[in-house]
Amino acid sequence: MQYLPYKVNKTERKDGMRKRLKRPLSKKQIVKRILTVSLCFFLPVVIYAGYVRVRSFYEEKMEAMTEEMAEYTVTTYEAVRDIKAGEVIKNKVVANKKTLSGQNRESFMSEDDIGSQALVDIPKGTQLLKNMFQKNIINSSLRELEFSLNIAGENIKAGDYTDIRLRYPNGEDYIVLSKTYISCIDWEKGFLYINLSPEEIHLISSAMVDCYLKTGSYLYTARYIAPSCQESSFVTYIPNKDVLKLIKKDPNVVEKARDYLNEAGRKELEERLKTYYEQNSSPEDSFSGEASTSEDAGSNHLYYVTGKAGDLKKGRDSKQSMDTSGIPEGAPASNGKKEGEETLQGVTASDENMEVEYAE
Repeated sequence: MQYLPYKVNKTERKDGMRKRLKRPLSKKQIVKRILTVSLCFFLPVVIYAGYVRVRSFYEEKMEAMTEEMAEYTVTTYEAVRDIKAGEVIKNKVVANKKTLSGQNRESFMSEDDIGSQALVDIPKGTQLLKNMFQKNIINSSLRELEFSLNIAGENIKAGDYTDIRLRYPNGEDYIVLSKTYISCIDWEKGFLYINLSPEEIHLISSAMVDCYLKTGSYLYTARYIAPSCQESSFVTYIPNKDVLKLIKKDPNVVEKARDYLNEAGRKELEERLKTYYEQNSSPEDSFSGEASTSEDAGSNHLYYVTGKAGDLKKGRDSKQSMDTSGIPEGAPASNGKKEGEETLQGVTASDENMEVEYAE
C-alpha cells in the first residue's frame, strides 16, 4: 500500500513557527546572555581604567627620576689638555660641561675659580675639583724673592709646595714659611724663586740672620707629598727683636702675622740657645760670625741681609761686594755675639724695606 506525502499548507506552517518563537528561554540561556552583554560593556572599561592607572604610575615614576637626575646634574669644568702643577687655570684650558655625579656640587670647580693655580698635574679629560687647585690671589704687596738652591733638596722642582724650616744646633726646628709655592728654579745659576708677602719677607729675613749669627743653624725645605690633600703647617718661628720692631711699624704687615710673633717665646729660645752654646763650646767662639767656623760646624747655608729694597731685585747685583761669609770685604772679622748683633741692628733698623741677598 503506498502512502502519499502529507502536504502542509501555509497556515499550519506559520502556526508552527509561532509556537517555536514563543517557547520560553531557560535560565541557563538567560544567564549566558546577561554575562555576554556585561562582559562586552565592562571589559573595555576595566582595560581603560587599568591603562590609566599604569600610565599614571609610570608618569609619577619618571617624574621622580627626572627630579632625582636634576639633583645629580652638575655643571663641571673639564680639562681640554694636560694641566701642569702650578699652572694658572684659564678659560682656554677648560671646557664647561654638564654631567651626572653623586658628589656635592660645591666640590666641583665653578666659574669663580677661573684663574686659580693647579696644585697637581691634571690629565686631559679630568673634571676639575676644588682640591685640585687653590685661589691664586695676587695683591700689590706680593714680591718674588730669589733664594740659593742650598736650602732646597735635590727632590725639589718648580711647582712644588714646601715648608721652609730653620733648624738650630741644639736640635730645635721651626717652620718659617708654610706651604710656599716654588714658582721657578734656575739650575744653571743655582737659584729658586718664591712669591712672598711682606710679613713672610720679614720672617725669612730674620731666619737668615739667625743662620748667620747662630753657628750650626741652617735653613732647609720640606716638600708636601700631596699638596691638594695636605693642610698648610702652622708657622712656629719667632723673629728676633729688631725684626719684631720693624714688623710692628710696617703698615704692609697684616694683623694676623702679629699673633705668633711672641717676644716672650723668642726670649725663651735665646736662653735655650745660650745654654746649649755654654755647654758645648767656649765663650770666645759661641756666636762667631766667621764663615769658616760655621762651615766647620757642618752648615753651608749662609745668608745675609743688606742694602735697601725699593724693588726686590737679585741680591748679587748689589753694589756692595760680599765674601762667602756674608761680611763686606775689608771689614774686620766678627769674633763675638755682640759684634754680630750690632751688625744685625745696623742692617735691620736702617730701612723698613729690605733687599734679601743670598750667599751660596
